[in-house]
Amino acid sequence: MVGNDISNFSPGAELLPRTRLLLHQFFSVVGEAIYPPEICHAPDPLKSAWLQYIINDKAFFHVSLATVATCLDFFQRSEKDSEQAILHTNQAFNMINERLSGAEALSDTTIGLACMFSVQESVRGDLEKYNVHLRGLYQMIELRGGIRVFEDNLEVLQKICRTDVQYALHTNSWPRYPYMEIPKRVVEELATTQGCVPGTLSVIFQGASSVVCQLVSDIERCCFMFNDICEKRRPTLASYDFQGTLVSLCHRLVRIRLADNSTLSTVQKACLSGLACYISSLMLQFGRQRHLRCDLLRDELKGVIEEMLGDVSCSAQVRLWLLLLGSISVFELEDDSWLLPLLHLEIKASGLQGWMQIETEMRRFPWIGSFHCPQGKAIWTKVQNLSITPS
Repeated sequence: MVGNDISNFSPGAELLPRTRLLLHQFFSVVGEAIYPPEICHAPDPLKSAWLQYIINDKAFFHVSLATVATCLDFFQRSEKDSEQAILHTNQAFNMINERLSGAEALSDTTIGLACMFSVQESVRGDLEKYNVHLRGLYQMIELRGGIRVFEDNLEVLQKICRTDVQYALHTNSWPRYPYMEIPKRVVEELATTQGCVPGTLSVIFQGASSVVCQLVSDIERCCFMFNDICEKRRPTLASYDFQGTLVSLCHRLVRIRLADNSTLSTVQKACLSGLACYISSLMLQFGRQRHLRCDLLRDELKGVIEEMLGDVSCSAQVRLWLLLLGSISVFELEDDSWLLPLLHLEIKASGLQGWMQIETEMRRFPWIGSFHCPQGKAIWTKVQNLSITPS
């Protein structure tokens, strides 16, 4: 952890060496996955409500360790849950089940537990269990008096809305809680991007509704801002500003994708699918090593790309963006058999020579260099190896 030391606190549970390591990893591994350090400052752990929950609540302590263990399993592509993940999950479940019948059933800590269980299941890719925790979260919030009760607790409010909208994005369902506004500090920063943003998608969406055009413009301008921050041309965002921006863009995108889009062209609809994959790639950043599994978006994007192959109105550059972004955000290793040959054809059709030209073209679309280029270049290298392999 940078700048803060939590190694000496006592959380009300015995701290074995491995447990202490896992606790540190919670704030480094999980923290950086949610708050990418290239773009935003991580919340100060010593001031975080989450640390207070861990210190004072054994159930939260165990669910935090379970989430870390699940993330490590995910990194290592383990085929089954580790003993640590199972142990801490079971202990947390037993404690929360006891709590649900008592006075703490609707506390902020219990609501935080539901959010943490949801994060864990999103990493595991179990949308059914994710939904179970989410429905429990909804019920607790309604019994508390609704989402407005949390307006004075931004950290908890953003966790709730993020949990809600991430599930909506990955299941193509309506989010429960509105989170429409981009934070004021970010709006001020976006105002300085006027005339600087490539606007490739904004051109494609000309003629669409003002709501759609505004979202596309906001995503492009935020992407430009994120790239500037990563390249040290703008100051790093506060954690709550990044989180609020991501949740707002995701919420608005989900609502637009679920609305009547019969007036949109095939290419415009394809680009909305691409934007969903772009947002998904920002949801949890696991060291650029893995992305969350999302079979619904994966199948949708594959279908969109297949449809675009015969559409003369879709440029090779748009198809290449969809293919490369998909390879980073939703496609799996088993997709290489069809993905790599198709990428080879589209790179050739686009007339781009070498990775530098491809990167320059991708930056005309929503594409964050420090996030997407390392994986994109790795995919390009695989394509190059494929093209020189004797048949």
